Amino acid sequence: MKKLLLLTVAACSLGLGAVHAAETPKVIAAKFHKDTCGTCKVLAPEVDALRAKYGDQDVLFITFDRSSPASQNQAELLASGLGVAEAYEGNPGAGFLLLIDAESKDVLDKLKGQDAAAMGEKLATSLK
Repeated sequence: MKKLLLLTVAACSLGLGAVHAAETPKVIAAKFHKDTCGTCKVLAPEVDALRAKYGDQDVLFITFDRSSPASQNQAELLASGLGVAEAYEGNPGAGFLLLIDAESKDVLDKLKGQDAAAMGEKLATSLK
């Protein structure tokens, strides 16, 4: 907290302007990952392609890493902080991408095994 406060004070005193909170995205694209998951290795470049294409739109790309107890704990904290703990807990395993409505926290789609084009179509539909 002290570092954030100091950064904010420093930014203002240097004339860098006020620090603004980010706007809430329309969709959260949550990749469920585990290092030992073969499907995850195939999914990674597909999600990277989506991030490159849709990263400037109203979507937040995140990764829930279930590779170790420590990374799983971090994933649980992230899910809780974003208000999507129910979606996180209701989807065990790895190797898929959940599209979650950021406002209602409802799961819009579960993408597994599709190519980037098919995933992109579903993401584009979710952003409408």
